[in-house]
Amino acid sequence: VSSGRYPDGAPGFQMLSSRTAGTSNSAPYQSDIVINEIMYSPISGSDDDEYVELYNRGTGSVDMSYWRFTDGIDFMMPQGR
Repeated sequence: VSSGRYPDGAPGFQMLSSRTAGTSNSAPYQSDIVINEIMYSPISGSDDDEYVELYNRGTGSVDMSYWRFTDGIDFMMPQGR
């Protein structure tokens, strides 16, 4: 995935939707799967009530088998999810 400043000259870098060598940068890349909600400190105080909600904003299904969080959460999606 290409990365660059969007809009051109912005202070930070982000993933871009396509390579644009020698021209203006393309729009930012948007993944179909996004983190929609996080519950990390439930009022119950129980770790069992913590969750992460993922949302598919695309039109097709996505096989998330073996996807995993890499920072702050220790969880890997099981096969067939």
